[in-house]
Order: sequence, then C-alpha cells, then structure tokens
Amino acid sequence: MKLPVLIVAGLLLVSLTGYGQTIMTIAGSGSSSFSGDDGAATNAGMQPMGLTMDNSGNIYITDRSSFTVRKIDHSGTITLFAGGGTNSLTNGVAATSVVLQNPSGLVSDATGNIYVCDENSCRVIKINTGGIVSIVAGSGGFGYSGDGGPATNANLLFPHGLAMDASGNLLIADMYNNVIRKVNASGIITTIAGNYAAGSGYGGDGGAATNAQLSTPTGVAVDATGNIYITDNQNSVIRKVDGGGLMTTIAGIAGSPGFNGDFMAATNSKLNTPESVTIDQFGNMYIADLNNNRIRLLSATGKLVTVAGNGTAGFSGDGGPATMAELNYPFSLVVDTNDDILFTDNGNFRVRQFTSAGLLGPDAVCAGNSDTIISLAPPGGSWGVTNSVVGNINATGVFNAVHPGVDTITYSLGAHTLKKAIRVDSASAGSVSGHINFCVGSNDTLTTTDPGGTWSSYFGYVSFPENNVIRGITAGVDIITYNVANACGRFSTEFYVNVMTAPDADTIRGEQFLCVGQSTTLTDLVIGGIWSASMPDTSVTIDATGVIHGLAPGTGIIEYTVSNQCGTASSLPYPVMVYPSGDCPVKTEVNSERVAKAVFAIYPNPANGLINVLVKDASALDASVTLRNVEGQIVFEKNGIDEHREEFEVRLKPGFYMASLKTLQEVKTTAIVVY
Repeated sequence: MKLPVLIVAGLLLVSLTGYGQTIMTIAGSGSSSFSGDDGAATNAGMQPMGLTMDNSGNIYITDRSSFTVRKIDHSGTITLFAGGGTNSLTNGVAATSVVLQNPSGLVSDATGNIYVCDENSCRVIKINTGGIVSIVAGSGGFGYSGDGGPATNANLLFPHGLAMDASGNLLIADMYNNVIRKVNASGIITTIAGNYAAGSGYGGDGGAATNAQLSTPTGVAVDATGNIYITDNQNSVIRKVDGGGLMTTIAGIAGSPGFNGDFMAATNSKLNTPESVTIDQFGNMYIADLNNNRIRLLSATGKLVTVAGNGTAGFSGDGGPATMAELNYPFSLVVDTNDDILFTDNGNFRVRQFTSAGLLGPDAVCAGNSDTIISLAPPGGSWGVTNSVVGNINATGVFNAVHPGVDTITYSLGAHTLKKAIRVDSASAGSVSGHINFCVGSNDTLTTTDPGGTWSSYFGYVSFPENNVIRGITAGVDIITYNVANACGRFSTEFYVNVMTAPDADTIRGEQFLCVGQSTTLTDLVIGGIWSASMPDTSVTIDATGVIHGLAPGTGIIEYTVSNQCGTASSLPYPVMVYPSGDCPVKTEVNSERVAKAVFAIYPNPANGLINVLVKDASALDASVTLRNVEGQIVFEKNGIDEHREEFEVRLKPGFYMASLKTLQEVKTTAIVVY
C-alpha cells in the first residue's frame, strides 16, 4: 500500500498507511447552511449526502442544503458543479444551469463522467467532463416500468444509490420500488435484483436475485469480479448477488437492527439500517452503518468490525483514532486509490476521511493473553513482529502477548508490508515517581511507568492542570492516586506528596537583657532555623541551639532564619542589651503578686520617631525608666516614676533601642524599633 497524500485547504497531509486509523475533516464547517463556494472546503456550510471521486482524485458531494452537486479539487477548494440554476433537466445544458430536486447518490465512470441520482425527479443524469447534462435513466414519472426498453423511458421511484461495474453498466438502487436496476452501455434498463411484484420484505436467499424481496435498498456496489452488494436498509442486512445471479445475505441479522459487538461472523453481527457500501482493491467491504453511527468493515475473513465511530452520535475525535471518534449518521462512502476511506458525516454537516488500517485488531493485549489480527490484504502473506521480547505472532495472525511494552506487527505480501503497533499491558498501574515535597502555587511533573492513566487527589490539596502535571493548591500531605484502565483491567497506585508554603520564622522569645558573662536561651516556635547575631556581634554570641552569651556592653541584634524549598524567612530583629557587670539589674521575686500587677508599655512600636511610655503600678517611689541605643549608651532616663501611673512622650532617631523599667522588685525590658 502507498503513502496516501491529500491536499486539504492548502495543507499537505501525509498519512502513514497501516499505523492505526486517524480521522480528519476534509470538508464542511459544521454549519448546515449552504456557503463557502470558491473557498476552502473546510469552511463551507453543507448537508452532504452522496459521495464519489473521479479518476483524477477530485471529490464530488451532493448537498441537500442547496440541492446541488459540489466539487472539491486537489487544493481543497470547493466549487459548484451542478444545480443551483433555473432550467429544468434537459439534455445538452450546463449542469450549473439546472434545478436539481434532492440529489442523492453519485458515481463516476472510468473517463471521469459523473452520474447523479436526482431523487425527487426520479431521474439519473450524467454530467460529462465538459459540465454538460444528459439524462440516462428515468422518464420523470413516478412508478415502476420500462424494463427491456430505453432507460430514459422507464419510471423509477426515488433512485437513491449508484454503482458502475467494470463493463460500464450503471446500477441503480431504485429505493421505493425495492429493486436494483441496471442500465447497460446501450441504454437499456433491466431489473437485476428484487421483486417489485412481491413488494417490500425479506426473502429469497439461495435463489434468483430477481425473485428475492428487498426493503428500501439505498446503496449498491460492485467488486472487481462482478459481484453486486446491496444495502437492504430496512432489513438491516447486506445482500450479495453473485455472478450467477443468486442472492445471499452476507452481513447483519434480518429484522434485528442494532449493535452486538465486533470481530464476529458477519451473519451473526447486527447492523442498524445500513445506508451504503464500498469495496477496496483487496475486496474488503466498508459499510455506512447509519443508525449505529459507525463505519463497519467486512473483511475477507468474514468478520465484521468497526473501523470508525464509537457508537455515540456526535462530533469529536479529529486527529485521533477513527474508532474513538463520534459520528452522526454516516451516509455515503468511497475508497480512494490509497485505500483511504472518505464518507459523508451527514448529521455533522461534514465530509471526513480516515486512513486505512491495513491490519485490524486490538490496540493492546494483556501480557499472557493472545488475540487475532486481521489483514485487509489477501491471504498468503507472512506475519512477523519487530520485538520478540514483547510478543510473537503465528502463521494465522494470532498474536501472543509476552512482556509489557510496545511491539509492531507486520504482514508482508509481495512488495507490500502492512504494519500495526500493538501494546502489551501489565496487570498493574505501574509505579509513580516525582518530588515528594513541593510548594503551593508551583507545578511538578510526575512520571509513570504505565502512561495513559488518570490522576485524582484524596484531600484536594493538589490539582492536575495537564496530564502528569501536579499543582499545589493548599498546604498539607495529600494522597495522589494514579488510575489505569488497560487490556488487563482497572488498577491504581498511590503516591504521597507534601504541599508546603513559604516558611514563617514566627517571633523570637526570651530575655532581652544580659550582663557581661551571663547566658540565656532564646526560642522560636518554628524549629529547624539558624540563629545569628549582629550589630555588633562583639556584644553577644549565639550558638545553634539559641543560647546567647553576653560578651561586652552594648546591644546585639539576634535574627532567626528559616528556609525550605519554597523560600526563606527571617524573624523580626530581636535586640538583646548587654549591661556592664557593675550595672547589672537584678530581678527578685519578693512579691510576685505586686510584680505581676506592674505595667510597662511602649506604643506605638515600631514607631515613626515619637513613642509613648506608660508606667502603671510600679510600686516604688524610686522607679526609673532608661532607654539605651544599640551601642549601650543611655539616650533617655527618667527617675522618680509615680508608683500609680505615669505616661510621657519621647522622640527618638531611627534605630533599635532597649527600654527598661527598674524598681525594687523587678526589672522589665522591651525592645523598640524606630523608623
């Protein structure tokens, strides 16, 4: 198989045949209103129905929004091809000058002529390469007549689907007459399948196709050997007419529309009002399974499998696997020369394409299990794998999964090699690794040994803005769960994380005066920080445990610094005054009750130059207040403080100060910051 190349809206798209089925939109904006001629097809509004491709690769669609036929060329530009005019259908007029009445099915012949079912006028027309119309079947009357005579004299009843065989015979799905009719190269019409007299129904398998009953045949296709395939829409089956004219059912269960799974024998698999069929170069059949919202493949092995659509009506999945995409009434199909499948996604108002898989089968198998791979190429090729550690495959296409990993299955036939990637899963969610500690507001990336799972948080302290990316929301320890659903089942594994905030150094606590030669211990509620002394460090020293030693008169400034990966924080500077040994205040506890009643307050603190000093219940006539700067020099002193209450103002220059209240019973100190 070749590498298909398609130019869409000016972009060169190269799809790797055989590596899964990537789906894309090639026409239609999603709007059902007619628009966009002479522009990019992907910007056009449309209601696409029928679909065909000429021998040059141009695409043609019937558009029910405007009752026209539109053409998409190699550059991805859409133009009007037929309809939209005012003239009635007449031989010899330009196709763009006529009025069409609900055009539906399309087909092209070997020379590039396009045939169109004009459903409501009950005619089939031909538009030649010069854009000129000729009527090839249908008198314009409603009904069933004309077999054995000129097709243009025959009555049809809402012709819906078309096909062209290798001999140039035109096949018509004469929908409401419940027959398939043929117009030969001489223009003579005959019925080749279905029994008009018997009416709509189901029957006749194993006998002559002209005696069989059909029910609203909507599509028809022919393979390279002349077998004819019919979408028997209301019976929800595919019928086949072989070269001997015998009718059989080859897919679906008559009278039982629905969906009951894939990879089963086609005659045991349900379809749901199939609309059309098409055949690729290997004889594989693709079915527009309309009300199942799927494209199904009937391979040479006789198995029916979904190749596009997940069964849910909607629009999604472009750029991803076709089987994961949502479709909405897939209507008509065509296979291009590279075996890519194009189809009208009618309810989504788009034309979409997916690449031929080449090899069909599961994308993943559980280690220790096996599964069958189906080749779309004819039998007789050889199977292989590129990584025998991961798995192996036998001569019948059965893949045996051995060890978790990724493998590539190959099927070689002559000069062609088809390939399919396959994953072998383990019965676990694997393991998760990443940073245990990280910060509120920051992101971290977690790594998994089994990708493709989903994440969840037990406490909600983290979020997951992207796949495998975790973001801290609230401080605390959280439990992260990684959930995997794979070919072996559903599994999960846990990973603990500690979400942190930037540190807070809290407040230093302890004595704020010492005498030379004395020691005391300072504390902070936050553990793990670093103590330091400055301004000047000749007055005090402090060790790693917070023990401070008085060395010389003056004031030492103590800081406590805490760090983590979220940042660094320091406490407010904590002044400690060191007194000369001869001027060392002495604390006594002679009257603890009265001592506890004393009030020594300075406000505001920090202050902008002016402070208020309040002394209350000092309990001594000789109480005094002293303010010292960081060098230990007295900058203010007041003696004879009233024992009941005294309040006064002091103006200070910016800096650190130590204030002390000295009475007979006690010494109280406090640090002051002036800015």
